[in-house]
Order: sequence, then structure tokens, then C-alpha cells
Amino acid sequence: MSRFIGSSPARKRAAEVLCAVVLAVYLVFLFVNCVQTGTFFIGEAASYSLTTVSLAHDGNGFVSGEELALAREWFPDWASNYQSFAGSGYVLANGDVVPWYFPTYSACCVPALWILQLLKLPLYGTFCYTNFVLFALVLILVFTDRARLHLAQRVLMTLLLGINPILFYFEWASAETFLFAFVALACWCWVTNRRHRAALMISLAGTMNPCALALGLVMIAEYLAGLFRQAPGGARLRSVLGRWKEILLYACCYLPGLVPFAYNYSICGSINLTASHSNEIADFWDGTVLRQLVAYFLDLNFGLLPYFGPLLLVAVLLLVPALCRHVWRYPLMLLAMAGMLFGCSFMANINCGMAGIARYNAWGAAAMSTAVGFYLPRLVQRRGLRLAGAAAGVVCCLYTGSVILWYGGLKTTECVSYLYATPITEAVVARWPALYHPLQSTFAARANTSPGSAFEYYRDDNLHLRKLMASAADRDLILQSMAAQDPADLTWLEEQLQSLGEKPRYIDIPAGRNLYIRTRILVAGCNELSVDGRYDSAGAFVQTAPDPGYAMTGPGDDLGAGQYTVTLTYTADPGCQAQFQITRGYQDEMEILASAPLDPAAGTLSLSLNVTVPLEDVDYRIYQEEGSTLRFYQVQIDRIA
Repeated sequence: MSRFIGSSPARKRAAEVLCAVVLAVYLVFLFVNCVQTGTFFIGEAASYSLTTVSLAHDGNGFVSGEELALAREWFPDWASNYQSFAGSGYVLANGDVVPWYFPTYSACCVPALWILQLLKLPLYGTFCYTNFVLFALVLILVFTDRARLHLAQRVLMTLLLGINPILFYFEWASAETFLFAFVALACWCWVTNRRHRAALMISLAGTMNPCALALGLVMIAEYLAGLFRQAPGGARLRSVLGRWKEILLYACCYLPGLVPFAYNYSICGSINLTASHSNEIADFWDGTVLRQLVAYFLDLNFGLLPYFGPLLLVAVLLLVPALCRHVWRYPLMLLAMAGMLFGCSFMANINCGMAGIARYNAWGAAAMSTAVGFYLPRLVQRRGLRLAGAAAGVVCCLYTGSVILWYGGLKTTECVSYLYATPITEAVVARWPALYHPLQSTFAARANTSPGSAFEYYRDDNLHLRKLMASAADRDLILQSMAAQDPADLTWLEEQLQSLGEKPRYIDIPAGRNLYIRTRILVAGCNELSVDGRYDSAGAFVQTAPDPGYAMTGPGDDLGAGQYTVTLTYTADPGCQAQFQITRGYQDEMEILASAPLDPAAGTLSLSLNVTVPLEDVDYRIYQEEGSTLRFYQVQIDRIA
């Protein structure tokens, strides 16, 4: 009988029906979203989609020229992404390219591909539909497992697994949802004492990422320890060896996870394609691996903490009753999750290719969700704590769901890209910058820095700097670039800069100090200014206007409240007719904030702009009339107050 739902059969049945209806509605909602969103070409989509095409075409996972052509035909919108496909960098003797990944996930995608072909529907949904089916299968199997799980366990496990940032990866042509599904299935089979199925599930997950096999290692250790505990005291080893058939059968369940090692070794002489590129591996002995492991748990951008904060707390608190009651499997499941993330920490750059949460966290957390969902109703048994346990489970789900919605719901948006700070990070840095101490590679990748800047920084909504990463070599440049409303703030900054050494370190700027970048220079290229024209030998951008239009626009700038002078440097032929504009918005909604015509003889043109409230998506534009030639060099933005 459920300890949380109640003991009445009628109430229990009504609760189960209600939960089943909610689950059905939730899955329908996710499916409709998949239909509307489709699949994005992101991450390693080229490898996964081409492997799927290859399996459907000739049954192998290697990509030939014929299959590249077929992929362009099946996925025409992605055709340009297949022009220079190099895969893992290895090529077979017959010229076929070896993709990065073993074809297990792609094999799962082939049925969806065939069904869409049969229905004459666009094939882009192959991957998001497969991801949805894998995710839905997990929730349905767990929720309907009446024989092994109490209703409270089924509901809580379904909630914790169903409300997970893995939803961000539905639209990826990538194996993240596959890994989530098979890690979750392995843990479900493990807690329900079906060790052979658990071993098979995690070995299938391991075919896509060997780090998942850390869960298998923990299960093997538990199994062997159990054999020794059951053996007679005087002849334990002999007794265990006498069960060799049972042990061999269990070991065979892990064989699928070892196949990719042999597969990779036959191709490149290394058991792992990533490991075969030595620059992809982090150094363990200098502490990089351990720092990255900590980041997987605590980083405010991609770590577990910002997405599963309450669940992490509950998971840690449950260790107390679990250890007191000798429920060893619970801490082992958490250890297995940590082991999977430890394996992923050997990558050289862990801030890459993600949607909000690190993808390894998204599927690795399935072990924690299953453990808490299964053991919370079992370990919280006192009458006075039942309500608290139920409330804790609900809070965990509500918190994670709120973060998912805050970050854009089920669509991959800019705020969850690995190139930008997430909303939680921005909120913390704006108020308490010292609380965020990320890996320097993460800080550099997600900083608000303009392209080409010599030092990295984070800003708040008013564009005041809150955190810098710099070294002694940057000291003079920082002082030249900075301004402040209060001269005392500049004095404070200069004192902080004096303590910098050769290696970059962080400077945390409290919320009360309003420092800002005084001068920024934008040039054509570097993802700053979009231009229509060509470079001349002097490095200027030349635009000869056959028709009226914008010769330059960009960069979608953010301006804090203050007074600005924006200066364009240019040369123009006599008779050139053009206008320099500062605008906000796009197309029909574009607003011209300031503008002035260019004087061909002047060479510079400055516009003044008074910003009373922070502005976003500000562009600096040149509108050029037909039949004129213009050379422009740079745009300089000076904040003067």
C-alpha cells in the first residue's frame, strides 16, 4: 500500500487513473511539440544523420560518397552541412568516412525514417520522433510496473524522470535522449532486482558513450560483493567460483557495451575514437579532471545544481537513513552517477555543444532521479515525515520544471546555448559575482565580451561590469577601456588590478560599483558588422552601390543607460550620398534613434545618443544611395557619462 497516497483501494485506484491521464496528456503535449518543432541541425547532427542514412541504405555505419548524395536528397535543407563531412577523421580503404559514433542510436532512428518515407512525410522528424518514443517508453514502463513498484514509487519516479532538462535535446539529431532512456531503464531494472536486464540496458547505453559503463562497474561490484556475502565463511572464494555459470551469464549481458571498443580498435588502433585524438583528453595530474567533475555538479550554467538543486539536496539527505538502515544500493546509485560524470570529465573542453545543462548531466541524472524516486517512499516511513517526503518530491519537480520553462521551454533558445550565460548565472553574477567561480574556459566562452577583446567580462542588465578575467598583461588596457560614475570606483579597480599576476584570474566587482566599458571599436568581420561589399588593399571595406540599400549593419548591440558618442570612420568619393544611422529593431519595426548624412570630405561622422533606459538590439547602419562608392573602416562607441 502506498505510504503517500493512502490505504483506501478506491482512493488509490482513483489516484492512479488521474496520474495516468496526466501522463497521457503530458506525452501528447510533447509529441505535438515534436511535430511543430522538428529536428535542428546542431551538435553532431552530421555524424548521426549520415550514419542513419548509411544504415538504411546498405546496412553499415560508414559513410560513402553515394550516401552523402542520398542524405542531400533526403534532407535537402541540411545539404550544405554535408559538403565537407570528415567524421572522426578516419577513412576506410574504400574511401568511406568513419563517423564519430557507434551506430546504435542511428539504428533506433531507422524505423522512424522508414515510416516517414512510407507516409511520404518530411524525413527531418526522424530524430525528434525517435527521441520522443524513447523518452515516452521509459515513463510508460516505469508507471505501469505495478508488480514491482508501489504507486507512490511509480508516480515519483515518473515525475522525476519526466521533468528533466533532457527535454532540451528532443530536437537534436543526437544520442542524448537515447542515453537518458537506457540509463533510466538500467536503473529501473536494477532497483527492481532484474540484474541481467539492467546489465543489458547499460551496456547498450555504453555503446554510445563508454562513460555510461561506470554504472555497470558499480552493479558488477555490488553483484560480486553479494556473492561473497552469501558464501560460507570458510570457503567463500571456492563457493563463488562454483557459481561460474551464473557469473558468466551475467558477464555476457555486458558484451554489447564492449563491441564499440573492438570496433574502434580495428579502425584506428585505439579503443575510443575521441581518445585517439590526444588533444581531446584533459590532464588528470594537474587537477583539470577533478575541477571539471566539480563543475559538472556545481557550475551555474551547465551543472546539476541549477537544474536539480532541491533534488540534489534530497538525494544527499536520504543518504542518512539509507546508511543507517544498510540500504547500500542507494549510495551506490549516486556513486554510479558520479562515476559517469567522472569519465566525462576527461574531455579537454566540457563547455561545448549543449542546450542549457551539459548533455552528460541530463542523462547521467537519470540515475539520481530513479534512486530518489524509488527509495524516498521506502526510507521515509514515519507518519510525521510522509507529508514532508511527498512535499519534497513535488518541490523537486516544480523547481526543475520552472527552470526548464524559464530557459525557453522545450525549444532550444539562445539563453541555453553554450556560448551565453544562462539566466541563473546572469542573476547571480549581477548580485553576488563572488559566488560564481567557473572554469576559465567556461567563463571565456560565455562572457559578454565583444569579439576581439583582450579580456573577458560579465555585465549586468545596466551593462555595468560585475566580473573580469584578466592577467597583469591586461592591466593598462583595462584601465584605458574603463569608466565609472564615481571616480572612487576606478581607484578601487586600479587597486585590484595591481594584484594580478601572469596567469589570468577573476576580479569580482560588487553591485555597488558601477564600472563600464568606455570605448569599444567595431570593425567589419569578427561577427560584429555585417557588410555588403569587398576589402581593398588597405583593409577598408568598399561598397559600390548599384542600388539603394544598407551597406553596413550590426551588431545587435546592448546599451546601458548613459550618454554615448558613436563615430564612423570612412572615406568617400565626391558625390557619395549616404547616411549613418543608429537604429533599434528590424524591418517594419525598426526605429531610427539618431542619423546624419555623410560628408564625403570629412572622413568621420559622430552621432550623439542619450539612453535613458537600457536598450537591446541596437544596430549601426550605413544607408547608401545608388551609384556611389564608399570605404568604411570602423565604428567607435564612446560612453561619456
